Amino acid sequence: MRLETCDLPGGVAPSAKCRRPAGRYACGYVFRSREGRVFTLQEASAISQSTGDIMAREGLRSLCCMPLISHGAVLGTLNLGSRREAFFTDGDLQFFSQAADQVAIAWRMRSPTSGSKT
Repeated sequence: MRLETCDLPGGVAPSAKCRRPAGRYACGYVFRSREGRVFTLQEASAISQSTGDIMAREGLRSLCCMPLISHGAVLGTLNLGSRREAFFTDGDLQFFSQAADQVAIAWRMRSPTSGSKT
């Protein structure tokens, strides 16, 4: 898995456009399960100590991860964090699911292997 972009105020996350083992992060869990999920700091830490460490350093208490799926293929994940506990609602999950679908379509369209010219 490659981290395409990461914007955190504290700047402690891995640098942009670097390769990371999918299994070491909560986003890898979502990537493999193909289902969006909201994590507390404790849940993210239980799945991935690396994710928990990053969340703790940044002061994040909630994490929402959505798979980017296009034509049945998982392209990556869309991840959003909050410094408030239990910040993301079921409505947010539905909204971000729709947003992730649109991002996946756009990502597929910009990909050189998609056959489209941009």
